Amino acid sequence: MSTYLKIVVIAAMFLSSGAASILGDSETSSPSTTDQQTVEQSSSKKTEESNHSTDASASSASQEASSVQSTKNSEKESAAQNSNEVATAASSSAEQDSATAPAVETAEANSRPAPTINEAAPASEPAAAPENQNAATPVPETMQADQLKVNGQLISYSNAGQGSGQAIIDANPNQVATWGGATVQSGNDGSNTHFIGHNPGIFNVLFSVGNGATIEVSDGSNNVTAYSVTHTVTVDDSGIAADGTDYWDQITGTGGGERITLQTCINDDYNLIVFASK
Repeated sequence: MSTYLKIVVIAAMFLSSGAASILGDSETSSPSTTDQQTVEQSSSKKTEESNHSTDASASSASQEASSVQSTKNSEKESAAQNSNEVATAASSSAEQDSATAPAVETAEANSRPAPTINEAAPASEPAAAPENQNAATPVPETMQADQLKVNGQLISYSNAGQGSGQAIIDANPNQVATWGGATVQSGNDGSNTHFIGHNPGIFNVLFSVGNGATIEVSDGSNNVTAYSVTHTVTVDDSGIAADGTDYWDQITGTGGGERITLQTCINDDYNLIVFASK
């Protein structure tokens, strides 16, 4: 073999060996290329993990929000249910109170004592009128002609005598009449005048007078004479006292000086006699 041919063979072998080396390097790639691929794969993996984590977080947040909303809805439903229960209980209580109220009122009404026929309902007290310092003092009622004033009470009388005195007081128990003694009252005739009146009636005032009390009498001309009570006695219709003393003439007679005798019944059998002198 010639030297030229050897050079060509060697060159060919060299070229073949370099191409194979280059081809091997190309197939296996360089370390930098491998590192770059690793980084890219790691980044892609992290991205996937990040996306997965984000999706998981979003899913967890969504689940938590759903749980919170569910809790709120449950609380609202519970509150509404409690409100309905309270309203129902209040309505039931009101209905029960309404149902039992008439029974309670009826029971109270039955326990109260029924008013008696003679018991008057209490009247409300009128408001006290303010005192009027300038109010005039009431003028005392003055006596008129043919009146008696006994214990402050004015009593009209009629000069009737034994003929009609009883009939006058029987017709009007608030009227007094003369009967025994002088038929016509006079404060200066020196005689006794006998007055009769009913009890019950206007002459029950005689039970309120005692010895020393003053009795005033006006005549037909309104001349007033004052008499002082000297004593009182109880007699039957014949003028006899319980001790047997006969007062008939002293009651019905005209003697004894200027005086008056007043008579009213105690009951059907006995009479009260009041003697008063000038």
